[in-house]
Amino acid sequence: MLKHPAFAGMPQPVDLNIGTFHAGHLPSNVPIKAIMECRVGLYPGECVEA
Repeated sequence: MLKHPAFAGMPQPVDLNIGTFHAGHLPSNVPIKAIMECRVGLYPGECVEA
């Protein structure tokens, strides 16, 4: 795991924060699709493709 020295004292400085999650129309049905919107934290200089 890549660590940036500016965040050395933080146990988990970058996170996955789930903002919204939508799936299905009724509680008793299995949804066909789901949509999740989130924010993924990265260290300075880190690329999304990494």
